Amino acid sequence: MHKCLIVGKPNVGKTAFLLSFSRYLGLAQVELRVRTSDGSIHAKRRSIDCAYTELVGPVPHITQELQSVVLELPVGKGRRSFELVDSSGIMDGIHASPVVRAAMAQTLEAVTAAKVIIHILDAAAIGLLGLSEGVGVIDRDLAEYAQQQGEYFLLANKMDLAGAQRGLQIITKAFTQVQTFPVSALTMEGFKEVKRHVARVI
Repeated sequence: MHKCLIVGKPNVGKTAFLLSFSRYLGLAQVELRVRTSDGSIHAKRRSIDCAYTELVGPVPHITQELQSVVLELPVGKGRRSFELVDSSGIMDGIHASPVVRAAMAQTLEAVTAAKVIIHILDAAAIGLLGLSEGVGVIDRDLAEYAQQQGEYFLLANKMDLAGAQRGLQIITKAFTQVQTFPVSALTMEGFKEVKRHVARVI
């Protein structure tokens, strides 16, 4: 089964995208498979609404382990399953917490095993902060490394917020060789195009 790994800095909307995309594909509940840094796996079933309450918020690094859901998409005359994997936010520099450092290391290790890599950027923040502050060194390093590993594309998230249109322009100019989809994990704007693209590459 193909793995589609979601990566990006903290608070760009990775977990929100995982849950909203699951909802978009018709699920009301998800079974999250959580892989801890020591390699053990446990599953927890949640309604998507409950999972949002538990797992999505403004505090960085709520997600400290890989967590995934198995989804299905129509491909040709049949359907194909794939694993959509959420990851801990990665950031420039060395985090003070050993737990967060271990989570970021787990994320980077997962990049090498992913068939598809979905890199999420916060278009609204980039629109307000500009290129130098909004797009970090880690985003550029991720883009360079991930393109060598497998199928790779960008999601310019939070298109429902002020500044996002300018952010989208900055992103497309900074990553000219990468396909970019403007989306909103909140409103599910752009999900139709993402669904079509994922169906092509899994």
